[in-house]
Amino acid sequence: MQVQNTSNQDSQNTVFELDLLNAQKSSTFPFNLPSDQTAKQSIGLLKAGQTALVKYTVLVDPSASNGNYTIQLGIGSNSIVSKKVPYSISIVSRKPQVELIQSGSSQAKPGELISPQVTVKNIGGSKAYNVLISVPESRTVTATGQVIEREIKQVGTAVYVPSIELDQELQVTIPLAIDSSAELKTYTIPVHIEFQDNERNSYSIDRTIGLKVSSEPQLDAALAAISPLASPGNTSEFSFQLFNIGRSTASNTVVEISSTAFSELSESKVFIGTLQSDDFDSFKVKAKILPNQPIGAVPVKLTITFKDPDGKQFILEKIVEAKIVTAGEAKQDGGGSDNTLLYAAIALIAIGAGYWWFRKRKQNIKSGKSS
Repeated sequence: MQVQNTSNQDSQNTVFELDLLNAQKSSTFPFNLPSDQTAKQSIGLLKAGQTALVKYTVLVDPSASNGNYTIQLGIGSNSIVSKKVPYSISIVSRKPQVELIQSGSSQAKPGELISPQVTVKNIGGSKAYNVLISVPESRTVTATGQVIEREIKQVGTAVYVPSIELDQELQVTIPLAIDSSAELKTYTIPVHIEFQDNERNSYSIDRTIGLKVSSEPQLDAALAAISPLASPGNTSEFSFQLFNIGRSTASNTVVEISSTAFSELSESKVFIGTLQSDDFDSFKVKAKILPNQPIGAVPVKLTITFKDPDGKQFILEKIVEAKIVTAGEAKQDGGGSDNTLLYAAIALIAIGAGYWWFRKRKQNIKSGKSS
């Protein structure tokens, strides 16, 4: 501020005072001075017609409402303030600005309930009030009128935060439900943020966060058949089946076979490769049984190594039981321990023959013939 001596006389020990007191509220709000400054400053000698520059740093409270505020400017000689004049200051407060600045790494499986964290910050010029953070509902209506819901939805209502100070960061969790039929992929989730300033003017922004929906392959194995029946000292062919009952693909699948009952094995490792979801594969190995192997059930260990679509490796150990019989029983079997397929074929032939006989008899009845 500039102070001018408009009289014809010099002013000795001139002082200037910045009076921030609001007479109506008996407070200096919303103004304040830094701790290293005083309201009264000494100018010293101010000659007639001379001007002097007086500087102040005035701090304005961030919560100040828009409007005009009146302060007093004082001036005087001989170190005494003898005159004060009102001075009006207009405040146009800067609006708050709540921004989504960070989202945590989020990953989920179909059918899960998760609570990913997001970080919001008030980067505006004033305090933010009544902050609401939500994931908007989204529906797609097809040409036939079918309504398709979003595969990822917010659980409950919007997250409410009463206020966020200027430059304050805040971590918020958003409860989300993943539909069990959700496709395995990375989703872009919309996030809607609403907030108000101290005069209850409303603002909003729309941002997005990423969410990866994934699932692990789930492999299982079974011993399908032994041909001929396994007996001490003899070689049999072991047939195995491998299943992927998970939602994602298994790749680089390798199966390692071992058993204390085997003296020789045609191959201890079998490469399967890729096994899609809801898919299966089969493989066979020949094994010679130890000559002194006791009769009865023996464990066969399958060590299955595979990777998920992200390259993460899994190791599954599966124990299946194989039956060791006497040489006489194996000879009587004549080719396989698992006669399920043979029995099924016989059953189908019998059913087919019965159906043919029924149709033939029906035709003979219609024609007046009897069998």
